[in-house]
Amino acid sequence: MIVDQISKWKSYPCFSKIGAAFEFLAKAAPDIANGDHKIDGDNIIAKVSEYTSKNEPDAFPEAHKVYADIQVLLSGAEYIQYMPVEGLTEKGPFEEKRDVGFYLKAPCSTIRLEPGLFALFMPQDAHAPCISINGPAKIKKVVIKVRKELIG
Repeated sequence: MIVDQISKWKSYPCFSKIGAAFEFLAKAAPDIANGDHKIDGDNIIAKVSEYTSKNEPDAFPEAHKVYADIQVLLSGAEYIQYMPVEGLTEKGPFEEKRDVGFYLKAPCSTIRLEPGLFALFMPQDAHAPCISINGPAKIKKVVIKVRKELIG
């Protein structure tokens, strides 16, 4: 897991193959259309959405097998809980088609995500996003799905 300013992405040699993702993020404004934006075919896809943040008890850890997530807020702020997948108890079967598995809650670290920052979660990084900070609030977010083999 990495959390940093979007403007510092070039300081990570592991991102050399995914510069297009960060170029997309640098240009993304809060008025960007919701939905999927293909950046590099099925290798890098931006998913833009708007939602209301939720209370912490309603957020469950998730993880992916094929894609890593780069999460960026265009408006609002939220907490994301992080914990290693190893040792977590599955909440249900892994959904191969959606590339997502959910887990029961476990001890975690909490990240405050706000515009200008990115959070990268690799497949070994379970994360519970969308958690409200001071009660439910409107959020606009971009989640870049990057094939895990492109990072490294």
